[in-house]
Amino acid sequence: RENNFEAGNGPQTIRDDRNQKISMAEILRRQPTLPRRLKIIFSDLDGTLVHFEKYFRPHGVIQSIDESTGTAVYRCDDGPSIGRTSTCRLLPTLTMGPGLFSDTSAELISQLRQQGVIFVYVSGARKSTMLKRLPLLAPADYAVAETGGRMYLTNGSKDPKDAILDEEWTRRIESVCGPIDGDDVIPVEERQGALWDWCRELTKRGVPCDTRNYTCSFRIDCDKPLLHNNFSTAPTETVLNEAIETAMPAEGVTCAQNLGKYDFFPSMSGKGEAVKYLLQTLGIDRDDAVALFDDENDLPMANACGHGCVMRCTHESIAARLEQNPHWHTATEAGVLATEQILQMLLDNVVAANQEGALSGK
Repeated sequence: RENNFEAGNGPQTIRDDRNQKISMAEILRRQPTLPRRLKIIFSDLDGTLVHFEKYFRPHGVIQSIDESTGTAVYRCDDGPSIGRTSTCRLLPTLTMGPGLFSDTSAELISQLRQQGVIFVYVSGARKSTMLKRLPLLAPADYAVAETGGRMYLTNGSKDPKDAILDEEWTRRIESVCGPIDGDDVIPVEERQGALWDWCRELTKRGVPCDTRNYTCSFRIDCDKPLLHNNFSTAPTETVLNEAIETAMPAEGVTCAQNLGKYDFFPSMSGKGEAVKYLLQTLGIDRDDAVALFDDENDLPMANACGHGCVMRCTHESIAARLEQNPHWHTATEAGVLATEQILQMLLDNVVAANQEGALSGK
């Protein structure tokens, strides 16, 4: 607003829409912020770095696909960059079809790492999906799968054979989900720990539990019908919530919800706990960390970082948290271009900070 600054003995103030005075310090607090020295980025994958046509369709389309090269061209059909295109890699999933990860995003991540920023993928993706994606993603320092359960040290390699499980982190969760190292797939009926006891209990109640290639978590899609209706004709989510209320273990197991899907995992893992562990292990302050995310199940990760960047508002809980966290950034672009916009902003911030440090001799 114009002409509403007031001088006084203290800092300048401005009157808001309710005619209440706000200090300039409070105004600045309500602005999106970035670290003075960005040291680490934790990024969700699906919906944040990797985009699916069923979700970006209102704002963009897949203009063309070349199956021989595993690439596609994304075209923006809405927003400030309408008509702009971006070449993307096709990434596999077991349940959602191919996702788009742009070459520009890959290059920006590489440049961020060249500037000394640690980059970490944090995803709910199952083991097989994460390992298949590594060669197609940009090189990163860590890759965390199964909602925080499987923490790989990748050291910039895109070869899945070079991905090493963090031993200390793995030991923390194995009392709840059993051993997760090794290539042998243990049948769910034989798996040890409270997580799999809970999975078996849900199966008895007819709840469809997706355990394919999961080792320390499992997923329930409430759009899928009950396995049988011997005991209930209620919707899957109703039966699931009844089980949570009456039979879920009091300790050791927790869940994250998003768009009708429930991920169950050891309570000492999860995206937020994985972020806290890496910050502590690497000796990095949360104020030097940024989370890139888009969904409700990413909020623990966002809360563990000092700064956040939201690709799109997918849930009312995200809208509420944006109100509570005005220092978070929100992309003005959509889909693939939102990712590129946010990564470019972070790179510009890092380059400027490094140049300032070089000039000051720090």
